[in-house]
Amino acid sequence: MEREDIRIRKAIMHVLDTQSGQCIYSENELDTGSDFCDFLRGHIWKVMESDEKKECVFEDDSEAAGWIKNLNTENFVTVSFYLANSLYGIMEENIDIPAADLFVVVYEIEREKYLAILKMNYKRSYTHQTIPGTETNVGVAIQKATLPGGTQKLSEAAIIELENRKRLYVTEKRYDVNGIKTNYFSQLFLRCRANRSEKEKLNIVQRVVEHMQQKYYCEGSGQVKRQIEAAIAMDHALEETGKIEIRDIIKRILENEEMQQEAREKLERYGIENDRIEPNVIRQIKRCLFRQIKTGLSEHLTMG
Repeated sequence: MEREDIRIRKAIMHVLDTQSGQCIYSENELDTGSDFCDFLRGHIWKVMESDEKKECVFEDDSEAAGWIKNLNTENFVTVSFYLANSLYGIMEENIDIPAADLFVVVYEIEREKYLAILKMNYKRSYTHQTIPGTETNVGVAIQKATLPGGTQKLSEAAIIELENRKRLYVTEKRYDVNGIKTNYFSQLFLRCRANRSEKEKLNIVQRVVEHMQQKYYCEGSGQVKRQIEAAIAMDHALEETGKIEIRDIIKRILENEEMQQEAREKLERYGIENDRIEPNVIRQIKRCLFRQIKTGLSEHLTMG
C-alpha cells in the first residue's frame, strides 16, 4: 500500500481545546479536494504503516463501536460529533491529556472503506510578527495551538475497517488518569482490548534473546539486535507471507535446543510464543543490511 492509494471521501474537524475550555463542534465537512487532505493522507499512511499500532477488538459495551456501526453518508457529521463529545469529556476530567483538534475521516483503499480518527495534539511553534506601530521592525510570536507537522507521528489515532467493523488498529500514548498511567484512548474512549503491537513483540523477543545471550555467551545488546535483524531479513517465509514466526527467529539465533526451550518458556509468559510478526520495518532492515554488505565489499576492494 502506498500513500497515493488513499482516497479521502469525507473529513471533518472538531476543536477539543481543554486548555482554554473551548469545545467547538463543526457542522461542515472539509473540502476533500483541498491541499489539506494531502496532509491528512500523510498522517493516515503513517498510522497504517507504523509498527507501533496495535490490533484491537471492541468491547461489547463500547458506545464508539455502536456509533461507528451505524455510520453512513447521511449521519457522518452526527457520528463524528458523538465521537468528539465523548473524547472531550474524558479529556476535560483528566488535565494531563493534551488539548487537540480531532479529525474524523472516511477514506478508501482499492474500494475498501476505512474510518480514521486522528487526534492531533497541539504543538508550540514560533513565527515572525511585525511590531505594532512600525513597518520594518519584526519580532517572534509564539503559536500555542499548531498542529503536528507532516513528518511527525500522531500520539493517538485509530483506523477502523468499515465493512465488518472487526479490524481496528490503534496507536496511543499513556497519560495519567486518576494518578495511574492509562491507555485512555483505547480503554476509555474507544472501549477496546488491545493486542501487542509489532514493535512491542520485537522488543520482547530482543529482551529474551539478550537475556539468553548474556547468560550463556556474555554478548551485549547491540550484538543481539543485529542477530535479530539478520534472522528476520533472511527468512524465506517472510518473502511469501510478509510475516515471520517468533519461534523461527529464536531457532535461527539460538542453536542449542535447551536454550531454545528456555527462550520459548519466557516468551510464553508474555503470551507471544506462537505469534507471528508482520513488521513494516523489514524493508528498512533489509536496506540497512544491504548497505552494510555493500560498504563492506567496497572497503575490501579498496584495501585489495
